[in-house]
Amino acid sequence: VEINPWDPESVPVKHSALGRFKHEAANIFVTDDGTVVAYSGDDERFDYMYKFVSSKKIQPGTSPEALAANMTILDEGTLYVAQLTSDIPESEIDGSGALPSSGSFAGTGTWIPLLRSGPGGQAESLVDGISPQEVAVFTRFAADKVGATKMDRPEDFEANPVSGKVYVALTNNSDRGAEGKARADAANPRNDNKNGQVL
Repeated sequence: VEINPWDPESVPVKHSALGRFKHEAANIFVTDDGTVVAYSGDDERFDYMYKFVSSKKIQPGTSPEALAANMTILDEGTLYVAQLTSDIPESEIDGSGALPSSGSFAGTGTWIPLLRSGPGGQAESLVDGISPQEVAVFTRFAADKVGATKMDRPEDFEANPVSGKVYVALTNNSDRGAEGKARADAANPRNDNKNGQVL
C-alpha cells in the first residue's frame, strides 16, 4: 500500500501488481532512463526475493501532474522472482559457512517473470497453469512453481545509486538444513542460520 504523505486527504493505493506476500517494504531504484524498479523481500523462512519493473517512467518534479503520475507508477509493469545458481560443487557447501576452494560463495542469478500488469487492471500470468489473479494473490505458490531460490528471510534491499549493485539483508533461518527442509547453498551457505547474511 502506498500513501501520499503530502496530501492528508488522499486515498491509499493498494499495489496488487507487486504480488501478495510478507513484503518487507518495497525499496525503489530509478535507473538513468527513469525506469522504476521496486525490490521486495518475502520475510519468511525459505521464501523469495522479488523485483517489480514498472512499464512507466518517473516524472521529475513536484507539480500536481508529476505527483499524480508517479502515484500510479507501480500499477503497470512486470513482477519477477529471483533464481540463484552457482558452479560451486555441492560437496564444498557443507552448511558450516566455510568458504569453498574458490574463496567465495560467488554465483549468478536470473529474474524469472511471474506477472505482467497493464492499464486498467489488465494482467497476464507468465506462469503456466496459474491465472493472473492467482499469481497476484498466491505469489509464493507461483514462485514455488518456477523454481525460485528459497532464501533465509530476505528483509531489506538497498541498491547502490552509483554502481546499481543490489544488496540484500537476510535475517536468519534456523530451519536451514533441517530434515525435510532445503539444504545450504551458495546464497544461503549456513545450516541453522541464526544470524543471517548480506548478499
